[in-house]
Amino acid sequence: MADLRHKTDGPSPLSQEGYDESLLPDFNREFLSEEHLQAFATALSAPDPSPSTDDLLSTPSISQNGFALSSSRTSLDSGRGRNSGVGGANQSRDSLFITAQNDWAPVMPTKLGSKGKRRGERRKGRKTPRRSRDETREGYLYTLLKWPLLGIVGAWVIGLGASYLLTRLYIWLYEHFIAWRGRRNQLRSKLQATTNYGDWVGAAKELDTFLGNDKWKAEDEYAYYDHKTVRRVLDQIRKCRRKIEEEEKRRAVGNGSVGTSNSVEELKSLVEACVKNNFVGVENSRLYSQTYYGTKNLVQDFVDEGKP
Repeated sequence: MADLRHKTDGPSPLSQEGYDESLLPDFNREFLSEEHLQAFATALSAPDPSPSTDDLLSTPSISQNGFALSSSRTSLDSGRGRNSGVGGANQSRDSLFITAQNDWAPVMPTKLGSKGKRRGERRKGRKTPRRSRDETREGYLYTLLKWPLLGIVGAWVIGLGASYLLTRLYIWLYEHFIAWRGRRNQLRSKLQATTNYGDWVGAAKELDTFLGNDKWKAEDEYAYYDHKTVRRVLDQIRKCRRKIEEEEKRRAVGNGSVGTSNSVEELKSLVEACVKNNFVGVENSRLYSQTYYGTKNLVQDFVDEGKP
């Protein structure tokens, strides 16, 4: 059962007793005996079951695939061996240790010939075979098609570069002589000639109005954000804010009671649910790249409603 009065919590950490280590439970109790510690130290200092240095440096008795097999006999009890006259194989046992000869020994060393030479050295005096003319496997077809294919690829790259330059030239000519002319060019020049942010905003709004971007701002539907969710959340925020303002007016007059509505908590929970990164797409860059200034009116109202 839980100690609700905290009588068993011990001394307070702010008191002097809280730093007295002798008050800890089992402070003077030895959990490990001296015999166990001595046995553990003996086990740590015991030698590893590996061959001695003499066995490693001695000539191996068996050699196969670059490894040496050295055997050492360990005799059993001498008294038992003297008493038994038969079964000498049972009086000793073999301990086989597999160790590498060295780090440079080949896995499959080549055998020496009868005259002390390697088998490969016997053929050293022979002449090297003549190399064929087609070492890189380049036939007559490669010789015939190498340069034509290279010319086709080079012409394709040059054609792509020329088409790109012609496209950019067409766009520049269209904008210079057709698109940016008359009133549109005047508003653009006015926008570029501004020297402060306030004048730039006014010129940008005027250019948006002339280009018909205000109609795009008034339409709520757009593929890059959820306009239905934004509209529903905006209406709920406005409804909660109106309730809170009415309650504050009643409290100021003295006709209302304090704490009769949960509008504040409801508005708080609603705002916390909306304060997220790119909530339903209202921070999508596509919403802010269609006009010179501003975005959808619904998105702008949603942002302004969330401001304090």
